[in-house]
Amino acid sequence: MISPADPVSVECETSVPVSRHPLRNVWLEADDVAGRVDELQSHESVKSVEQLNGPDSPVLLHLEWNHLRDPLVKGLRGVGATVLKLESDGGEWRCTIRCSSQDEASKFHQHCLDHGLDCTITNVTKATLAEQQLQLTRNQQEALQAALSSGYFAIPRETTLEELAHSLGISDTATSQRIRRGMRRLLQNQLGA
Repeated sequence: MISPADPVSVECETSVPVSRHPLRNVWLEADDVAGRVDELQSHESVKSVEQLNGPDSPVLLHLEWNHLRDPLVKGLRGVGATVLKLESDGGEWRCTIRCSSQDEASKFHQHCLDHGLDCTITNVTKATLAEQQLQLTRNQQEALQAALSSGYFAIPRETTLEELAHSLGISDTATSQRIRRGMRRLLQNQLGA
């Protein structure tokens, strides 16, 4: 669908599923976003691609599918898997999916092999509520990314909390809470505390 010729990352938007399709709204991060969107649009399985935000990477895309012709997508849908993330460093694709059971993951793997898709399972884990609680919310990630890129963590600081809050369009209290909670989750995840 998208050639992994250059580094690219595709991450599914967190949402409540109202359709059975495993890929509807996705975040696409790449050096050549326009080229990647064109690649998606020209694929036979894709009916339409709508960019939901500005031109800078990452972009949020809404995908409409053409009768689910792609064997990978058919396999995902067949076992009810959810795609969490697709990544490529310019070589092969790495895909993180969530299946309801190990049996469903095995069925998906077999489907890929049956359809000539080179597929290797490198890791199987059981998701726990504790693991979910260690992941950043989109708001926490946005606040931490903005803080990092604006120099909030630099010594000396290159921006104030108030300036950061203004750039995010939220109060300085909300900004501070998002940064602290996000940092707590990152530290818990990293230190295993």
